[in-house]
Amino acid sequence: MTTPDRIYDGYIFDLDGTIYLGDALLPTVQETLGILRRLNCQAVFISNNPTHSRYDYANKLTHLGVPTSPEDIINSSIVMVDYLKHYDHDYQIQIKLKYNMLL
Repeated sequence: MTTPDRIYDGYIFDLDGTIYLGDALLPTVQETLGILRRLNCQAVFISNNPTHSRYDYANKLTHLGVPTSPEDIINSSIVMVDYLKHYDHDYQIQIKLKYNMLL
């Protein structure tokens, strides 16, 4: 693995195809995240797939060997709800989910 010329305080990683593919971590993911965590860098994970909750993603990562808190997961549903709460104060928001999930 090459050594970066700069270390940042935080990193954002896409999940499917960057961290894992299907049910397997991609090469060097565990090593890379381990190094970042030892350096006290924050890592959060994003997905544009709204059909899984942040708890589902955190459980999957933890099961794959990358212990992850649900608070470190951002998906498109969370972004949409936060946006609507912030910008549409005059509207009542009703969200119907296809799956029973906690945002």
